Amino acid sequence: MRKQAGFTLMEVLFTLMVAGILVGVGAPSFKTSVQNSRLVTQANDLLALLLYARSQAVLAGSNAVICASNNQTSCSGSNWASGYLVCQPDCSVPANILRVQTALSGSNTLTNTATVSPNTITFAPTGAPTNGGNFYFDLCDSRGASYGRAIYIYTAGQPRISTTVGKLMDGTTALTC
Repeated sequence: MRKQAGFTLMEVLFTLMVAGILVGVGAPSFKTSVQNSRLVTQANDLLALLLYARSQAVLAGSNAVICASNNQTSCSGSNWASGYLVCQPDCSVPANILRVQTALSGSNTLTNTATVSPNTITFAPTGAPTNGGNFYFDLCDSRGASYGRAIYIYTAGQPRISTTVGKLMDGTTALTC
């Protein structure tokens, strides 16, 4: 008698059951990894543009502006999550636009908590913001403030990202998303 090769129906069903359990357990953690990665990427993108605007102000010896932009062609609106751009010396002329950041993905929110001129930050040739002191940006997703990221611009102009998830730079104050 010849031995047949292949799998029995029971072996196939058992394998599919084990695979289904593994996928069911792994899928939620994969979603969390994607959300965390998106927040980190968006925080780093904002940090890079802030550093770029500051360095352009210092290198060119003239003001550089980063502002909220709903249309990616001018400073418009107050929703930073809709996009933002870097201009020099100002954003009144489209030719002055140096960099553009499109809207955030994943329904994430980005708010500037500054009380003075929250829609525009202007870096002077010294590298310091001309329109006030410290700025906080709160970057959050659908999970809320406890998973958010804080981006901070010091009075001297140096931008930083908080190392503690869900907290401001001091590590104790929670974000307000």
